[in-house]
Amino acid sequence: MSRSKARRATWLAFGLVTLAAFSVAAHPEGVQSPEPTHDTGTRNVHETPASTCASLTFTPAARAFRSAIFTLHNLTDQPQPYAHDPFAQTDSSHASSFLSSFLPSAQGKGPIGSAIRITQKLYHRIFSSDIFPGTRKRDEEMQRKAIKVIDLLQLSAELGNMEALFSLAYVSLFPPNIYFPSDSHLAYSSFSAHASATGNATSQAYLAFFYATGYADVVPIDQRKALLYYTFAAQGGDKGAQMALGYRYWSGISTLEDCPRAAAWYEEAADQAMEAFLSGPPSGLTLPYTPTSLSDLDGGVYGPGASVASTGFNVMKPAVKAGLARAAGETWEDLLEYYMFNADRGEMDFAYKLGKIFYQGSIYAVAGGIASGSEGVGRVAQDFKQAQYYFFQIARQVWPRDPQNPLQHKASAYKAEGITQPGWAPKSAAYLGRMYMRGEGVKQDYEIAMMWFERGAEYGDRECHNGLGILWRDGLVKGRKDTRKALEHFAIAAAQELAESHVNLGKHYYARGDLKLAGTYLETAIRLGSTFEAHFYLAKIHTMNMRAAGLPEDYAAGSCASAVSYYKLVAERGVWDDDLINDAEEAWNSRTERGREMAILRWWIAAERGFEIAQSNLAYVLDQDKSMLRSTRFSPNQVSNETARLALTQWIRSSAQRNVDSLVKVGDYYYHGYGMPDEPESVRWEKAAKFYQSAADTQLSALAMWNLGWMYENGVGVPQDFHLAKRHYDQALEINSEAYLPVVLSLIRLYAKSVWHTFQGGQNGLDIWGHDEDRMSVSERANLKRETDPASRGAQPKADNGQQGSHRHEEAVDNFEDDGTWYLGKAREEFQRRRQQTARQVVEEDDPVQWARERRIAENEREGDFGPEDYFDAALRGGHRGEENVDEFFETMLLVLLCLAVAVLIYIRTRLVERARREQEEHNPGRPQPNLGLFPPPGDPARQEWQIRHRPSDTLPTTRAFLPKNQPLRGIMSSANGDSANDATTFDLEALEEPITRILSAPGVDLDTITANRVRQQLLQDASLGLTPEALKARKREVSRFIAQIYEAVSRSAANGEGSKRKREDDASEDGPDDQAEASDGGGVVEESRPSPKKKTKKTVEQSDAELARKLSSEINGRSRRAAASPKKTKRRVMKSSETVDSEDDGDGEGKKKKRGGGAKGGFAKEYTLSQPLATLVGAEKLSRPQVVKKLWEHIHAHKLQNPSCKKEILCDDGLRAVFGVDKIDMFRMNKVLGQHLHEE
Repeated sequence: MSRSKARRATWLAFGLVTLAAFSVAAHPEGVQSPEPTHDTGTRNVHETPASTCASLTFTPAARAFRSAIFTLHNLTDQPQPYAHDPFAQTDSSHASSFLSSFLPSAQGKGPIGSAIRITQKLYHRIFSSDIFPGTRKRDEEMQRKAIKVIDLLQLSAELGNMEALFSLAYVSLFPPNIYFPSDSHLAYSSFSAHASATGNATSQAYLAFFYATGYADVVPIDQRKALLYYTFAAQGGDKGAQMALGYRYWSGISTLEDCPRAAAWYEEAADQAMEAFLSGPPSGLTLPYTPTSLSDLDGGVYGPGASVASTGFNVMKPAVKAGLARAAGETWEDLLEYYMFNADRGEMDFAYKLGKIFYQGSIYAVAGGIASGSEGVGRVAQDFKQAQYYFFQIARQVWPRDPQNPLQHKASAYKAEGITQPGWAPKSAAYLGRMYMRGEGVKQDYEIAMMWFERGAEYGDRECHNGLGILWRDGLVKGRKDTRKALEHFAIAAAQELAESHVNLGKHYYARGDLKLAGTYLETAIRLGSTFEAHFYLAKIHTMNMRAAGLPEDYAAGSCASAVSYYKLVAERGVWDDDLINDAEEAWNSRTERGREMAILRWWIAAERGFEIAQSNLAYVLDQDKSMLRSTRFSPNQVSNETARLALTQWIRSSAQRNVDSLVKVGDYYYHGYGMPDEPESVRWEKAAKFYQSAADTQLSALAMWNLGWMYENGVGVPQDFHLAKRHYDQALEINSEAYLPVVLSLIRLYAKSVWHTFQGGQNGLDIWGHDEDRMSVSERANLKRETDPASRGAQPKADNGQQGSHRHEEAVDNFEDDGTWYLGKAREEFQRRRQQTARQVVEEDDPVQWARERRIAENEREGDFGPEDYFDAALRGGHRGEENVDEFFETMLLVLLCLAVAVLIYIRTRLVERARREQEEHNPGRPQPNLGLFPPPGDPARQEWQIRHRPSDTLPTTRAFLPKNQPLRGIMSSANGDSANDATTFDLEALEEPITRILSAPGVDLDTITANRVRQQLLQDASLGLTPEALKARKREVSRFIAQIYEAVSRSAANGEGSKRKREDDASEDGPDDQAEASDGGGVVEESRPSPKKKTKKTVEQSDAELARKLSSEINGRSRRAAASPKKTKRRVMKSSETVDSEDDGDGEGKKKKRGGGAKGGFAKEYTLSQPLATLVGAEKLSRPQVVKKLWEHIHAHKLQNPSCKKEILCDDGLRAVFGVDKIDMFRMNKVLGQHLHEE
């Protein structure tokens, strides 16, 4: 017994171990930390070099260090508290187990996946709160572990472990999570000790940052020491220090401007970035996400419309569009769910875009192709497996199978038959080929990559041609290396304006030494959106030109400036190991005090390295109006001038890198005196006007124009000049039409002030009666500009040590403006041209958010995805086209209330009519009512109102009653007071039949205008009847009903004439004695027939396409468009035409039934003679129009002639081409053209 238990326990343990092994094998990287790695110059804090661990395995310092790293790893491996981020997307990179293939996940499709995602959000919302004791207990435990880590690192550092010392400094400066304290003093002392002991370049770079910024008041600002430490770190190979040093020499911060030195240091940093790029798979590492400007998310520094960042071409920037989407409440998660919903129901365009999003890990792609990277503002979880799934879903529609040998894929068996429009399949093949070539989500296989590239290239896809060029150039497939073929493929892709192909061609000619042709290709690549390699090789070309002997000094200076600009862009783009800006964005989106503090720190470090976006982001959050430092430890609660001084420094540095909004902001700071030393207002205002003028000279900022106009109007900082004020106001309106209201108000005020100025005896006022022109000449304006230049007056303030860098920036900007330009060399011109190309490139690359929004709106009104059998449903769907904005809540509620009101009114009227009918039945209990459908029966008060008062003058009464000759008309004989013969109001209504008939049939009587009142008046005038006005008045209602009955018979007889009489006789003989008896048993009540249908007018040949389509839809789908028949069918007398009655055919009933059943063919049933091509196509000489359309669609469906990508287009074969004369035709135009082939007999 014990032996069997032991055996079962053994098997159970074996099963658990096997399950664990499968779990680890399913995700081997699951043991790694999900936290982003931070560059430490030599290694990550979490990593321990094998040599160091091996040599110190048994020392106390090593044991303490390893224990600290192990605990730190466990702490950072814990999931962070849930932080609200409107663009957050669930990370799919967490470890998965063996059971994950059987259980649903949060990334799954359908309602189960959505339910799991919602549950996860609720869980994080609820259980991450501090109200639960378990959460507080866990936080306390984490804090104790964090203290343990710091203590162990300090112990290991004291015992001489330099790795522990560096880790202690790094963790103190950048706490991994909220449980670690932030200690800048400890970080500085540890970095200082580590740099002194080892000379580590990274430690020296951080020391330089402390001295350059005075961060946390650890050390005073000392730009000389900062420059010294940056030099040591740059010489040691630290890329960040090389960038900071190059930026200082380029901008003249704490040193003289020296372009060659700046180019040399930026070249070192760019070489490191290129080396890292080339260390990846073919075509290099995937580029990091582009950084995001915080101000762009808010529409610019001054908000939407007022900022340059959100006007003109800039409105197409992904950050601006993402900010608008965020303001509308849209999230990336909702967008992906909408894409998944449509992709899962077979929408291939959604599937392609979804695969592209998962591949690039962002909603927005950078213009220029796959190799250009993606925008950080649209970041989502990158998932190559999901991308591969959607790309295969599209590609398998064209290539359903793969051969055993991928290089033998061109056989017809591996391609679907009849594919003329591949749709998104070639583009999907390009992504699949790239994934196999680079080993992204799949095992790297160059042969399969070539197979997919060749499949897509068959349809001319540019990315596939570029991929084939890479495979042939590098010889990645064994035995297939041919530079000539590679260049051919690159040329085909370049002809389709693919940036990467231009880069590859430029690299080829650069290697051959043809720098002129290489430069042409590389410059084209930059204009098309290349963001890395093209800049690098152009920088190399400009560097060679700069260092070439014998060139003019001006030419060498221009080449140097271009080289610096290009190297700077390369170094800032290639930050795989130390992406400070993206890390800062993640910390900022945490919405916590610690997160924002760390974001500011990282932006500050990146700003020292010359990142313009970091400078503008730091200045934006430190802005005097919305300073985030008020609630952090950097600044007291009260607004301080130190905060404004720091923000001003960053605004100045950002403006020097061509940020126009920053330039305007600098003018604002000088005007208001933010961050300024004590100096006269006039000096500050002159500087402010100077900065506004610099921004206005770019012809981009309407706000700068308006500010200058206000200053000239009021004489603030510049001489008062109404003409220049008006000119700047007008230019502000020209630049930005959204400035209409403020400009108009300002012009009204300006003219009023000018009139008052003239009235007081002033001169040079505006001419209010004619067109006012600027009377100042160019030379006078130049003299005025020199007069307003503070540098020419010697008004430059002295700078203290703490603001040396800031005022040197001011000098640089002043000199910049004196030269008439404010950007460096050709590189900036290229940058401007690339910015101008943004609109065209963005049009090619649709905005996924706007595209999804438009598709969602178009789903209810699209026409192209419905065949003719669905036209009726499609018409219903598109019936409210153009009313997509009517579904607002209040308008919808108003429509609902109106419908309810109409329903209530109809209900009340129905009840009133029913009550009147019941009262009538009570007065006439034994009288049966004929079945007249919706028309009121005889005796109903509504009948008289319908027939006489509201009957149109151009039509006969709707219902006609026929009186048999052998049956007298009997009216209502009772009065309200009974049937007493002695009553004065009693008279025989039947006796009035002949006089009433005589009155209505008299010559000259207009039956369309006569009323019952006129008939009663003529009856009173007939003395032989002996009627009195009192008697008629007492029985007025009964007499009116009687007159109405006789009126029906007379009007019918007058309309039908003698033919109606013969028709009644034929009907009586045809119905037989039974029907006559049934009619006689009706108690004298005449059976009324249904209204005779009006004679239809002859329709034209080209009938309404929509009506014809609906009829055809009913025929195909079996939907009946006739009203439902009544349960009990009663035989109705059929009104015969005069032709039938007068015909010589006196045969039996069969002949009559055949005549009645056949009828005249008209309308839809009318047959036409077909043209020769149409008759050959449908196989008949004569057909009705619906039959012709039906035959055509049978032919279209049988031969699959609908365009798969646009179903409303018909691809004509030989038969259809003979009829329509074109290769393809729109289905709506087809019915119109069809009328040309239908001829009447």
